[in-house]
Amino acid sequence: MMWAMTNPWHDLESQLQEVADQVRSLQERLQQVRTAEEQRDTLRQEMATLEAQDGPAELIQKLRDRLDLLEVDLESRLLTWESFKQPFWQVVRFGGMGILVGAALRSCAA
Repeated sequence: MMWAMTNPWHDLESQLQEVADQVRSLQERLQQVRTAEEQRDTLRQEMATLEAQDGPAELIQKLRDRLDLLEVDLESRLLTWESFKQPFWQVVRFGGMGILVGAALRSCAA
């Protein structure tokens, strides 16, 4: 019967492993963002140089397109469902409770 009980150390170890995985994921994402920001800065410098020298319009447009794609990629990495999941469900939960309490109070007042 004693073995059937859950080991509290096992729960702690699994939670620590989950936190370690999340930290690793955040570190990878941070590195990706830093790399993308460096690429963005390089592209902006190249574009500014070409525009100052009246460089070929096709090349400037190509750099502008790459810069736009890079900025969209940066924004999409920062805004993920995982970053909104907990606040979203809290809003749904407490907003729903607020509506129910409001309806109950209104029915009591009538």
